[in-house]
Amino acid sequence: METIEHRYFSEGPNGFIENEIEVAILKSAIDGKTFGEKGTWRRTSPDEIVIAFFKAVARRIKDGADEDELHLWKQHMLTVPASFVVLDTEDDISWRASRLRENLEANSTLARTAVQKVFDIAARRAQIGPHCTAKDLHAIWQVKIGTTGSTTAEAVTVSFIDKAFLIWDKALKKPCIQAAVLEEDNRRHGSLFNSVVGMHALVTKSKTEEQVDWVFASILDGRLTGVLGVEHMATRTLSGTAGLNNGKGIVDLMIFRLAMLKHLLTVVVPAKVR
Repeated sequence: METIEHRYFSEGPNGFIENEIEVAILKSAIDGKTFGEKGTWRRTSPDEIVIAFFKAVARRIKDGADEDELHLWKQHMLTVPASFVVLDTEDDISWRASRLRENLEANSTLARTAVQKVFDIAARRAQIGPHCTAKDLHAIWQVKIGTTGSTTAEAVTVSFIDKAFLIWDKALKKPCIQAAVLEEDNRRHGSLFNSVVGMHALVTKSKTEEQVDWVFASILDGRLTGVLGVEHMATRTLSGTAGLNNGKGIVDLMIFRLAMLKHLLTVVVPAKVR
């Protein structure tokens, strides 16, 4: 969020000018004359820009901004223009929000991260049903969202969706991994997990649940100790597909360390105690 705050609000409150706020309203709310009641408006444009605005205001208050400046921030907040769209269902609102985010992929500051995309795809599968395949979801995705012109993001193909399913099922659905990955995802495009292909390498090289947990924890430990960075997260480095080291990569090393640790704790140490 610091990147977005700096990008749009480092010089004042005018960052919304570049990013229009869109609000969706259900047709049933208009027909039932509940338009305007609390909860009937849904913002479909990205949340991050709004959150960044409030963070910027909080920063200026903390820095001791005078009353005149804070009045400008307040006036801007109260007069931000927004467009309204009327949609038929909650599902339509959800898909429109995804489409708007997908259309922003060329904007490196606001584009969705790989982790956000995996969450979105997993949620779509849950909505459709347990028998939804990658091909099924891709067909719906093409109708609801289509293909963006972005050259900076991983395209949402059948293969991409299939990888996202596996990442969710083997790793991100676990609360412990989810919390850690989301904390790292605050770095957005500087996150070690900002690649569906990279995360796929982590879960495919890990054969057991214990190995999955260990590998994701090891990646974060590498961040904390400074031995791992984004430059190490290329698939060929993680999986060992660069033709070096007999096809062994960073993930293999992590799994080997786990095996060695277990051997020390369950075999070597007990033997010495006896």
